[in-house]
Amino acid sequence: DLGSLDNEGNLYLHGRADRVMKSGGLKIFPDEIEDFLGAQEGIEKAAVLSYESEKWGERPVAYLQSAIQTIQLEAVTERFLTNFAKYKLPDKWIGVDRLPQTVSGKVDYATLRLCSHESSLFYRTLGDAQAPCLVLLHGTLGSGTDWYPLAESLSKDFFVVLPDMPGFGNSCRAEWFSELSFELLASELSALISDLNPQQLFLGGYSFGARMALLLASQLKREIDGLYLESLQLGFQDEERRRARTEQDELIAQRIERDGIQSFLEFWYSLDLFALETKNSLRAELIKERAGLEPSWVVQSFRRLSPGRMPYLGHLFKEVSCPTLVVTGERDFKFTELAREMPSLASSAIEHLTFDAGHMVHRERPLDVQGILRRFCRDERSRRK
Repeated sequence: DLGSLDNEGNLYLHGRADRVMKSGGLKIFPDEIEDFLGAQEGIEKAAVLSYESEKWGERPVAYLQSAIQTIQLEAVTERFLTNFAKYKLPDKWIGVDRLPQTVSGKVDYATLRLCSHESSLFYRTLGDAQAPCLVLLHGTLGSGTDWYPLAESLSKDFFVVLPDMPGFGNSCRAEWFSELSFELLASELSALISDLNPQQLFLGGYSFGARMALLLASQLKREIDGLYLESLQLGFQDEERRRARTEQDELIAQRIERDGIQSFLEFWYSLDLFALETKNSLRAELIKERAGLEPSWVVQSFRRLSPGRMPYLGHLFKEVSCPTLVVTGERDFKFTELAREMPSLASSAIEHLTFDAGHMVHRERPLDVQGILRRFCRDERSRRK
């Protein structure tokens, strides 16, 4: 054990000698960081280990065990920096429903080290890491926790991974602000899949996340067992329509800058595609959830990640060989019509299902979506056996 004495003779324990990291020639004691993080509100336990850094030698990554859906990482970081030097701040954060344990009840660091850390995304995992992996991508304004109502139940059969994509949730890294792009998102998501390296992989997404899921499926140099696409828009083939959509999203960005986030959310969730009445409880819930969003990041996402800036994705269906499930809401007329045309674009099977919902089917009908996701993934696993 390592420790130090202060001028009054008080002994302070820093941790085990065999766990000390050296980052840029400076020592980092994982045990003291774990103790601090484990005492923060909403965090039950923390595990800190190192990953190799070409620049610094070693850098810390923190695993946070939490029973609550949302970890306020920005607040945790602020409190951390009032107690520790900045070089001790973990570079990467991962939320888990439970940390792996040894037979003696201690954190199983050996199991945690099986995962590499090429991606800098914050992500949350639920379930057994040895189970088939189900990665679910959120939509505009969202984060991985949007899938939480389904993920808890699905984690009984799958290792559910809920990333916050760059520019959203807890993945708002300062260095990404000026670099925010579809290429950055695809690169970080691809690195995450590589880190996880699952034997079986199912990939899904909602709206903006569905576009990223399809793009990612076409780029990954590995087999995907199934693709779930909810409320997918393939983009625009016509350059004039792409330009018009980019200009429309620029006006939205200016509206947020002018009127603030609360006014924008009231407007956004009144759009026809969501089909949410003014007094709808889900509408109120969404506005409350998004009220704390950082306006500058929301503005940047509309400017840099507009569908008008994304190439048309229809041709990607022929590059994806896995079975695909497309889901839309019956009250989202536009996206339902678009989905009906998708089977003609694909070389592999596409199943299209509709539910009595608007654009956010997984939030309006979580039990139904949970059921069809479980059935779809199980059917594909059985078929491959």
